[in-house]
Amino acid sequence: MSQCIKIKMRIKDKETLAEALKELGLKVEIGENLSVKTYAGGKTAVEIKVKGTGGAWQSNICSDSDGYYSIGFAKTADGTYEMVGDDYWPMMKNEKFKNQISQKCSEILVKQECESNGYMISDMNVDEHGNMHIQATEY
Repeated sequence: MSQCIKIKMRIKDKETLAEALKELGLKVEIGENLSVKTYAGGKTAVEIKVKGTGGAWQSNICSDSDGYYSIGFAKTADGTYEMVGDDYWPMMKNEKFKNQISQKCSEILVKQECESNGYMISDMNVDEHGNMHIQATEY
């Protein structure tokens, strides 16, 4: 049986999260009155909605009006975001997907911090263990 699940993230900035999702090639919608459908027609309010891509995720029970699964990100009481969606959507159970989002957010924040402190990133890569290596030069 399908159910709504929530996965805690350590991300606090909505714009950074949305940008990371876009850079990962996902279709993102940001707004105040968004929701994602969960099992048996339930809805959960979110601030960021990511549209599914159809295929194996298509369903009449737990889909948006276009027939595709969505996941969303809702702000919690402690100011971090949690990923919300139906557990039938494969990405809700994919630890690699969660890690990709966190990694991309980290990359964006590091770039912003370097630039705001007068540095230009000349090289940035992530090794096979997920460690970020950055080479920056002062303007």
